[in-house]
Amino acid sequence: MLPGEFPLPEWIFACPGAVVNRLFVHLGAAYDRGFAEDYGQVLRDFQIRWCLEHRGQLHCPRCGSAALIRKGWRPRVLRSSRGRLPLQVQQMRCKSCGRTFRPVNAVLGLPFGRRFLDELLEKAIGMGIQMPFGRASWVLRALLADAPSPEGLRRQIAARAAMLVPFDEVAGRPTIVKRLVHLHVGDSEALRQRLLGLPIERLVHDGGMNLGACAPKVQRCRWHLVHQLNHYLWLDGMKVEQRRHYQKRLKRLLWRQGPRAPEGLDAFIKELQRDGFRQSAEHLQNAQPQTFTWQADKGFAFTTTAPLEREMRELNRRADVGARWSERGIENVLTVLFHYRLNEIPIVPLRTYP
Repeated sequence: MLPGEFPLPEWIFACPGAVVNRLFVHLGAAYDRGFAEDYGQVLRDFQIRWCLEHRGQLHCPRCGSAALIRKGWRPRVLRSSRGRLPLQVQQMRCKSCGRTFRPVNAVLGLPFGRRFLDELLEKAIGMGIQMPFGRASWVLRALLADAPSPEGLRRQIAARAAMLVPFDEVAGRPTIVKRLVHLHVGDSEALRQRLLGLPIERLVHDGGMNLGACAPKVQRCRWHLVHQLNHYLWLDGMKVEQRRHYQKRLKRLLWRQGPRAPEGLDAFIKELQRDGFRQSAEHLQNAQPQTFTWQADKGFAFTTTAPLEREMRELNRRADVGARWSERGIENVLTVLFHYRLNEIPIVPLRTYP
């Protein structure tokens, strides 16, 4: 063997056509073992130096005594994307009360319950908010040397969600800023109460609930009015071919500008009443006071709920996975999902770790 050569096992070269793959697997495993050994040794050396530098400054957390002696090392294992990293943590014992403790834990960022490095957790959470927990865990194990279990991933997302304040999320294109003001699974009354407590000047909604008191200026979504008319015409017994014609007429009226647009809508409603389409007319009549708010106030940047629908598609993509969610469970996932979606610079960005 020449100087500088690696001693490699013969099986790597025993199969023509597979040398590059076998060499990659062998060297990758060897380097990961060497990395784990270096990681543990560096942390051990650091703790020895730190304890020597702070000799006489350490005190027992129980009795406050400075009469301490070193009492060996406690083994720990941290899980990372490169595998499990065994390490040793320096222990101290109080000569006065006999309490054994580890003074370097706080310096190392190694609390008692820590099992994963942040870089692995960030990758796992980023994957877990995009696909089912079981599949996310499987993908991570296929690509990395270690990964949390599906249940562990669920717990990590729940813990992250508890740290976040949903309505502090801000991001979006230069022309629109999206802010998550409320996220709740269940009855919609919680949303109305949340909106009543916010200083909202303009509000666009789809008509699913009464939000007229939530803002001084309220606009019904023009797209939803046209889309919902199809359902009410069906309730009135109209055939599908005719329904398309009435929808097109309503769309032209709603997108029409000028003072005569409200008059056109009023005539359209009277025509529906005259022809016996009572439910369709009532639907438009209820929405009429909020239909042309945008014409009197040019501050409406949007007159449809299109920006929200884009986020709803993302919500449904993650939630509709063929599993039964608990209300709290889906809230946790969506809270973290929108935290990453709506923040250009998350609290702990995924890109921090290679």
